[in-house]
Amino acid sequence: RVPEQLPKVTKVNKVDLTDEAWSWIRRQKDEKFRGIFVKRLKQLAEGDRSYCIGKRLKGSKRTVYETKLDKGQRIIWTERGNDILVWFVCKHDYISRCLQRVDLSYERVMTRGHKSGQIEIDFTHESKTDDEPEMLVNPISNVPLKIRSLGTTEIDKFITDIRWTPPVKLTSAEEEIVKLNRTVLLLGRSGTGKTLCVTSRIARDRHILGPEIQQLFLARTQKLCTYVSSLVQSSVPDQEKIQFSTVTDWVEDMREKFTSDEGKEIVRWQKNRLVDYRRFCSKQVWDSIRGEEKELDPLVVWTQIRSFIKGSFEAAQQ
Repeated sequence: RVPEQLPKVTKVNKVDLTDEAWSWIRRQKDEKFRGIFVKRLKQLAEGDRSYCIGKRLKGSKRTVYETKLDKGQRIIWTERGNDILVWFVCKHDYISRCLQRVDLSYERVMTRGHKSGQIEIDFTHESKTDDEPEMLVNPISNVPLKIRSLGTTEIDKFITDIRWTPPVKLTSAEEEIVKLNRTVLLLGRSGTGKTLCVTSRIARDRHILGPEIQQLFLARTQKLCTYVSSLVQSSVPDQEKIQFSTVTDWVEDMREKFTSDEGKEIVRWQKNRLVDYRRFCSKQVWDSIRGEEKELDPLVVWTQIRSFIKGSFEAAQQ
């Protein structure tokens, strides 16, 4: 690392955090230590680039800085236009590893037409500058890097409200999806931002149409319902008019609502046509599917049907 003291620069507009940096903040229960972190962020936001605040590091292809947090820990960050992005808060001994991850994140970003093996991104409208893409790639899981954004006036919330969660930053493409005034079918691999778009759309519709609208979110698992509810909570504290439910629970709820007082179903539910995994493995169904493939595992086929075929674009067109 090469010591370098930078002059004071213009105040930044936003302070962005990667999910890894945000996870570090959430783990800090000591109010005093949180206070030190907030103080450093505010110094960066004010444009302070003194040696202990804006020390440039050697060992990366990008321009990366460290800010001294305490004797053993450092804040690793980069500049992105008029914003700063905090990548990691790490021990001094792990700085080299963090720099490698920063480089890897940029290396995995590529324009169309390059060799495969990296995430392809169309920069037609997704570029901050020629050298600074709007969307980066998570260096660990090879999916878009999730970034949380906060204004400089919100930094103190890390102390005043430890339950506060900064919102996830949307890309231009994601903002376009959220603002579309029509029904949207959104498809993509895991980790590409589908859930983020859905939660942002819930908040947007409620803001535009008013708090009295009824909204329904359906998912296969209760875990996902709880997760989405927590994401929406930061934008919509009052969720009385929003229902988060699993598909199974919602169907049961509908069955009760469409049952008369005499116990007769108003709508006929063809329960005998429902195929769950237990029925799928039955001799009647599974034997007719596998044919002569005696070594074929039913769980493999079931997984393909549920996770790929049923959710594919081709299936949606049928």
